[in-house]
Amino acid sequence: MKVHLLLALLMANTIAINTRGSTNNPPAVTNVLAFYFVADGVSDDALRHGTATPFGLRLITDPILSDNDFLAWDTRKHSFVITPAAAIRLVASSFDHDVPFVLMASGEPIYVGMFESRNSSSIKAVPEIATWGILSDCFMGITNVPIDVLRQLGQGDPSAMSALTALKSARTNVTLQIDPPIGFYRIVDNRPDPRIASAVEKLLRNDTH
Repeated sequence: MKVHLLLALLMANTIAINTRGSTNNPPAVTNVLAFYFVADGVSDDALRHGTATPFGLRLITDPILSDNDFLAWDTRKHSFVITPAAAIRLVASSFDHDVPFVLMASGEPIYVGMFESRNSSSIKAVPEIATWGILSDCFMGITNVPIDVLRQLGQGDPSAMSALTALKSARTNVTLQIDPPIGFYRIVDNRPDPRIASAVEKLLRNDTH
């Protein structure tokens, strides 16, 4: 019980750090592709049963990942590449807890998914993106991240992102995989939605990036 309470407090604290406001309406079309945190979370039942939809959810106003963060996107393999700065921002916001997101393409909400932490313990019937390897991938080995910075991340310290950004260690782009939804119920895999492919084409192949 104490562990679950601590994780809940860490999640609330970290999301609050990244919140500059929230809205029930889809954001204005300023990004072709974007991932938004969900301000009030998503029902566990909806996540487990695969019934979670992006409609009616209150989203954090600023996306956690947006156009300038993406360097590549493979619509067949459902993977994408982000910059080191974007990787640091994401891991600072989802290091030790799962965070639901909504993927937007050209201003349209496509699906609900989950950024999955190393502490994830339950199956979610929505697309998932594992975040536990981001630090190691970004800094080319977890040993290149000082233990005090890891401790800051685990404590939900708001200065963790600045500490990561200030590290002199070499860093590189990070590839993330969107894994398919898994569950015991009949679920729909929304990852191949054609609106995503159209947005990728517009963003990365037509010099709009």
